[in-house]
Amino acid sequence: MININSRITAFLKRISRPIISELTPSDVSEFLSSDEIVFIASFPPDTDANENEPSSRALYEYQFRDLAAEYHDRYSFGIVFSSSESKSNPKSKPSEEQVQIKCHNNLLDSSFSLPELSLQNLASLNQLLDQCTAPLILEPSRAEIARLGDLAAERAVVLVVHFFASLESQKDEYVEKVAISLAKRYKDDVLFTVIDSVENPTMPALVGLGEGGTGVVVENLKTGEVFRFEEKKIEEGRLERFLGDVVRGGVKAWGHDEL
Repeated sequence: MININSRITAFLKRISRPIISELTPSDVSEFLSSDEIVFIASFPPDTDANENEPSSRALYEYQFRDLAAEYHDRYSFGIVFSSSESKSNPKSKPSEEQVQIKCHNNLLDSSFSLPELSLQNLASLNQLLDQCTAPLILEPSRAEIARLGDLAAERAVVLVVHFFASLESQKDEYVEKVAISLAKRYKDDVLFTVIDSVENPTMPALVGLGEGGTGVVVENLKTGEVFRFEEKKIEEGRLERFLGDVVRGGVKAWGHDEL
C-alpha cells in the first residue's frame, strides 16, 4: 500500500541522524518536514533542580529522551535551542520558558501537543505518541479485525468503511485515489480499513462480495447494519456521496430485502 522505496529512503535518512537532533529556532521548519512523523521538545532552564530529587522538568526530559531512544528508527525527534547557544555545548539551555512537547504528522498534516495540565503526568507523553502516530487507514491483521469495534469506540466512531481486495495494486489505487483524502476529511467521524480478502476470504462473502471478493462496504457499529457500495467504479466523489446517503438514512442495509 505504501511505496517501499520511499519508506526505505526515509528510514535511512532517519537513522543517519542523531537519536535526538539539537535544533535552533531557524532549524525547526525544515526539521518538521524531514519525516512523516516528527516530535519536537523545548525545555526551560531547570530552576527546580535538586540533588536529591529530579524536578518535573527533568523527568519530562528524561522520558522524552527515553521515548526517542526507543522509537528513533520509526520517527524523528528534536530539541530546540536558541540560536545564540552552541548545539554542541552540553551545558547549553533550551530557549523556551515553558515545557513544550509537540508532534507533527505530515501524513495527516496535523499537529498534536501536550496541554500544560498534562505535563505533570508522565504517562501523557505516551498518549501523545499514540494520538500522533495513529494510522489514518488501518490494515488490520486477522487478530486485529476482532478489535475494530473497540478501536472505533476509543475514537468515538460509529461508521467503518471496509475495502476488501486481494491484490496490492488494488489496495494502492484505492488508498491513493479514493481513501486517503476521505480519511483525512472524516478522521474524527469515520474509520477506514483495507482488508486482505485472501487472508480473510469469508469476510467479503458475508456481505455478498463473494469469497475472496473485492469491494467496499460501510458498517454501522451502533446498529450492526452493513451497506454495500454497489457502483462498479470506486471513486472518491461517489464514495463520499454514498457515505452521506448512509448517514441520512437514504440507503437500505445490505440483506434488508431478504429479511
